Amino acid sequence: MSSDIEGIITTTDPAAGPELPAGTRAVPLSRPGLWFIPLTNPVTEALSTTPEDAELVAGFYYLTEGVARWARALSEQGPVLYVQGETWAGEGFQAAIGWDRGKVCYEADFTRDRDGEGEDWYEIVDRCDSAINTGLRSLGVTVEEGDHDEFDTAGLTLHRSTTGWLTS
Repeated sequence: MSSDIEGIITTTDPAAGPELPAGTRAVPLSRPGLWFIPLTNPVTEALSTTPEDAELVAGFYYLTEGVARWARALSEQGPVLYVQGETWAGEGFQAAIGWDRGKVCYEADFTRDRDGEGEDWYEIVDRCDSAINTGLRSLGVTVEEGDHDEFDTAGLTLHRSTTGWLTS
């Protein structure tokens, strides 16, 4: 079984910030006060209209400069976290970076479950210290009783793919 996720997690209602790109929406997560904005290819393309905007942010597989610029603007309303992760049979890799008030507040983090997953610069960590879990901690998410980790507490386990969030 596999999963993939790419999106922006924000602590403020996205309706209060810059307009959402066409073709996407903000979905409230199960943790009150958190929203997930799924980033599909059409959304990324809409935010990456110039050659510079289409360039990838160093170290990331999918995060473009255009998406990062938009996320920084969204962070003027409160903290946001870009997340990307892929798993196959429970193992995989994750990447995250966060902004608040237009400045990086959670440095780019690249993690993997074991050798062979992700690039060499992806650090091998236990799942509890994955990029998305530690990024969620930077937003104040703590594991609730009965949950496996912050990813579970936030409600990100609801869908196995980014596109699944478009129908929530």
